[in-house]
Formats: sequence, structure tokens, C-alpha cells
Amino acid sequence: MNVKLEDRRVYQEAVEEGMQSLVLRLLNRLFGEIAEELLAKIQGLSLEQVRNVSLALLELRLRSRTWKGGYKVN
Repeated sequence: MNVKLEDRRVYQEAVEEGMQSLVLRLLNRLFGEIAEELLAKIQGLSLEQVRNVSLALLELRLRSRTWKGGYKVN
């Protein structure tokens, strides 16, 4: 399979947009409406930074459920 550089770039951009969308949805679910300033900062993050934020938000979500007695997390 021969993958063109343009295809990789398009794929990478799609992954970044999807990750940003996930982070924005998690933030919105956890904290409500997202301020424009924060939205702009998230859109400026690298893919690695977005991944780190999404993992931190997921962990926060899991811990908040644990604190509320919803789930047990080791």
C-alpha cells in the first residue's frame, strides 16, 4: 500500500479535529459552556497536548463518579 504524503496530512488533520472535538465535548459536559478564550487555546494545541488534556479530563470524569459513589476505580 502506497500512502501519499498529502493523505497522511489530511488524516493527521482529521485526527486532530476529532480529538479537539472530544476535548470540547468533555469540557462542556463537565463544566458547562466553554469560554471563547479557552476554545481558542484548545484549538491551538498540538495533537500530543490535546491527547494529554483528553486523558486528564477522562480521569477527572472517572474520579468525580467515584467520589459520588457511581463507580469504583482502582
